[in-house]
Amino acid sequence: MSENEMYSILPEAKPEGKTLWGKFIDGDLDAWEQIFQRYYSDLYGYGLKLTSRRELTKDAIHQLFVQLWDRRNYLSEVESVKAYLLASLRRSLLKKLNKRRKYYEDIENTGNEIPKSSFLQR
Repeated sequence: MSENEMYSILPEAKPEGKTLWGKFIDGDLDAWEQIFQRYYSDLYGYGLKLTSRRELTKDAIHQLFVQLWDRRNYLSEVESVKAYLLASLRRSLLKKLNKRRKYYEDIENTGNEIPKSSFLQR
């Protein structure tokens, strides 16, 4: 397989993608916006498959990109930008879903107990 054929199969592995990621790491806001625009629809579709919740998915994607920008100084080159973003989104969504699950479990647990202050004292 020639190099051009390989790039047509894996568009995120093109040299421009890595250069774009490198520019982003160096603090180029335009590169960050281009990465967002290039991968948003893939991230959104993947997030919906995981959660079926549109707002939760949108919020997680936006939060992911804010965190990427804030932590860009600690990032290095990645083999696949798309794979990195999808894995990051997955971790973020699973964390959010776990927090929600624990919150609702806590509500259920406290809802079944009668607070001590409600007992009549004689």
